[in-house]
Amino acid sequence: MNKLKTLALTLVAVVSLSGCGVLNLFGSPAERYTNYVQSVLDTSYKGVFDTYMELSDSTEDEAAAIYDATIQYHVNNFYYNAEIDDNYLTDEIAQGYYDLFKNFCNQAQYTVYEAEEYGDGYCVKVEISPMDLYSLCNDIVYEEMISFNEKYEAATDLTEETLFVLESEYAKNILDRVSEVASNVSVLSPVSKIAEIEVDENNVYGVDDSFWQEIDDLLFSYTEQ
Repeated sequence: MNKLKTLALTLVAVVSLSGCGVLNLFGSPAERYTNYVQSVLDTSYKGVFDTYMELSDSTEDEAAAIYDATIQYHVNNFYYNAEIDDNYLTDEIAQGYYDLFKNFCNQAQYTVYEAEEYGDGYCVKVEISPMDLYSLCNDIVYEEMISFNEKYEAATDLTEETLFVLESEYAKNILDRVSEVASNVSVLSPVSKIAEIEVDENNVYGVDDSFWQEIDDLLFSYTEQ
């Protein structure tokens, strides 16, 4: 069996941030839209739910599901790019990756500026400071892939039990090494993105899912700078 020797990590196109709309009821338009964008980001990355729950009339469980989905999204991206097969992970290792990326998510740096009129509607500027996970993780993943290949490249006809042991060992080695240096993750130069507020005929507003996908992909940089 063989792990691909990929030098660069690339993202899987899966949306995690919530783009669901809310009723157009509270405060001035600028205040409403600013609070909405801020609350989606805080719910998704910080686990701070109060404002989002109020604006969207969501339950705590619904808001927590958004937070959980964001963390798991980034865990799954890492699995994909590091060629970690989560079918062969112990619960302890899977939880370790979840906790690792929960920590990364809680470190996310973003600034939401006050909404401004734009044509017939409003837009909100969001400034993102990407975390450089490429520099933090790439060498570790590459070295563990090389080590795995040197040990097991010629292995054939492996049983499911043996595969479980080998894949778990590979995943745990990466987890342990990345966890040791997680506090050293650096932040790249800020990048600005504009969220255009969309209001439908029922006076429900929101932001297109493509914007939230951009934010997800920007907050964790997997490309060499």
